[in-house]
Amino acid sequence: MGQSDATSTFGFGSGHLESEAERARDRTGKDDLPHLSQDENVVVNINTCLVQLHLYLLAMPSLSPSRNKSPGVRDVRVAQSEATNFLQSIIKVVVGLEGQSQTFFVHERLVTDRAPFFEKALHGQLKESDDKIIELPDDSPTVFFTYLQLLYTSKLPIKAKIGRPDDKNLRHEYDILVELYVLAEKLQDVDTRNIAIDAMIAKSRSEKSLPGMYNVQRIFDDTSEGSPLRQFVIDLYAEIGSEQQLHRNCGRPPSDFLYELSRKLLKMPFREVNHHTVDTCDSSVYHVKSPDVQDGEASNDDGETLVDEGSPFLR
Repeated sequence: MGQSDATSTFGFGSGHLESEAERARDRTGKDDLPHLSQDENVVVNINTCLVQLHLYLLAMPSLSPSRNKSPGVRDVRVAQSEATNFLQSIIKVVVGLEGQSQTFFVHERLVTDRAPFFEKALHGQLKESDDKIIELPDDSPTVFFTYLQLLYTSKLPIKAKIGRPDDKNLRHEYDILVELYVLAEKLQDVDTRNIAIDAMIAKSRSEKSLPGMYNVQRIFDDTSEGSPLRQFVIDLYAEIGSEQQLHRNCGRPPSDFLYELSRKLLKMPFREVNHHTVDTCDSSVYHVKSPDVQDGEASNDDGETLVDEGSPFLR
């Protein structure tokens, strides 16, 4: 900004000083301002303009340090050590029965880091071949697809489309989540088992819904005694279930389920409102614990910590 621009903008040029001098002489009859040379007058004008400019800028809300707040910005930067290695080898996983199977091509490191089953199948005593092909004939391609979605994106795309879901869609989510849990147990993937439990708890809380008897049967057929998933479904039916749901929810109740449910109900005859429930609990109550079992905890043959009698859900 030149001198002429500044003085014209803020009105503090030599004309301003001269008018001030004339008004002072009119009041007192003598010159109250010192006589300045032309160079000194220029310096005074510039300094005056700079002071006024500074005050003007501070008064602007958008530039005031105390008021200027930058809008939120998405920052996706992470440490270089978190970069995904896309140069790693690819393995082939064939899922489903012959004639109905689907083949998935997966980054080896992704699944071996997450599930010890794959590490053993590719490099351990369970190694099937040198071709890096793993077959899972007893599992569902749909469920394995969901499993890979979780591994690659950390999301489970299983919700019904926007709109009010019908009973079929409600059951479908439980179908996928229960089968995902069973698959993760087979693959020895603890993280996925816990994520599946969390998703079922979130679903039951938001919809006040229950897994049907088909899923209960699958849970008791394909999980071991003391499984956190078994405990979850028993607690859920004890808290919000009804007699009608035992009959209408697709299938006949397993005898083991009815026995454990009876024990649970006998221990909470009035369903106390201040009792710890699925609706209010910390979901980690149903998580699989780390292999390092703490003193005093029970474990099964696989080294997993079981839900013991000290659980708030068994009191």
